Amino acid sequence: RRLYASYFGGRVLIFKFDGSFVGGAKLVTEVAAPPPPHGPPSFKYLVESSESSLLMVLRNSACVSIRNDSGAGVNKYYTKGFAVYRLHLDSSNDACCRWSKADNIGDDILFLGWNSSFSLPSTQFPSCDCEGNSIYFTDNLTDFHDAKNGSGSDIGVFNLNRGIVEPLPGYNPPVWITH
Repeated sequence: RRLYASYFGGRVLIFKFDGSFVGGAKLVTEVAAPPPPHGPPSFKYLVESSESSLLMVLRNSACVSIRNDSGAGVNKYYTKGFAVYRLHLDSSNDACCRWSKADNIGDDILFLGWNSSFSLPSTQFPSCDCEGNSIYFTDNLTDFHDAKNGSGSDIGVFNLNRGIVEPLPGYNPPVWITH
């Protein structure tokens, strides 16, 4: 059994487990340098695709200064887009791998957020009314801003075919739940 973890700057680590409950994890290696930057520094998400590929999703965000209702200047941030990279790992050599840009994730739907990130095949969840090759995302910065200044409003869907962000209604970021 293996655990893949992403840390500072998007580096990926592999841990192997020997089966014991306590102390059974062993760091094997850092497997890949992070994918190239996608716009200004932003969030990175490590997600397993429905076909068991490891994806690194880079979120491209921006910030603009606006005036709120009281006339005070506030910073409003928003998501501009995403870049998806697929990790190609040689199963015989954990340290031998590379990232390639993935312009298409097939019928997968990626759900990204501060609380969790995962993927589902859209064909297995037709009642979801979610389009494949899309990324649904929540607002990651609610802890740092407040509602009157625009926090909680950066929630939406990004379709890789169209390359545009479409906002979803709501204030509080949803918690993604599957059943």
